[in-house]
Amino acid sequence: MPYQWGTIGVGYNRAALGRDIATWDDIFKMNARVAWLDESHPMFGFALRVLGYDPNTADAAQIAEAEQYLIDHAANLVEIAPDTGQDLLAAGQADVVVEYNGDIFQLIASCGCDDYRYIIPAEGGQIWTDNLAIPVGAQNQPLAEVFIDYILNAQVNADISNYTAYASPNQVAIDEGLIYGDYLSNAAIYPEATDTLFYTVSDAALDEAYGAAWERVHDAIGR
Repeated sequence: MPYQWGTIGVGYNRAALGRDIATWDDIFKMNARVAWLDESHPMFGFALRVLGYDPNTADAAQIAEAEQYLIDHAANLVEIAPDTGQDLLAAGQADVVVEYNGDIFQLIASCGCDDYRYIIPAEGGQIWTDNLAIPVGAQNQPLAEVFIDYILNAQVNADISNYTAYASPNQVAIDEGLIYGDYLSNAAIYPEATDTLFYTVSDAALDEAYGAAWERVHDAIGR
């Protein structure tokens, strides 16, 4: 069952940059301190989108081209971060980070300032869904089902989403006005379905191809 959903895009320090940004191409080329997210398929998906390819392509030549693109555009890279981009922004160690949207909106909420922004770049961002599941052979399946029912209660799920700034999959929570209005109206938290958003395909062969290419990127740029 779906638990929360959101996007991977770009958080940035508007105060430090002195301007807004809009595209991946700009981010990869700009004169600023940039941190990438240490996840192979999303990062390759973004590079592939810049190059005009399917972000889930299995074409070896296109994957190789995206690999070289990332290597060639790492001059402004300060870190490949394990989902800590929001911390790098808050500490002033990066100006632009590839990150999950809720992490950036939590930073915005805790800051109480107008310094930070989150965008889905024009070429696209990744959409994802976190799920709740019961493993085969679970010793107490009825209790697990009760817990899932509790988490997906409209008010409970709304409370979670209002706290995390990730989107609720519970339509009742939305219809009954349980989601903060400024979150629900924010297209970066509750985006409309568009061609700019893509899911990554779960496929063992693709995972291996992108994973190996990502390791080569790490090796080539020394991070």
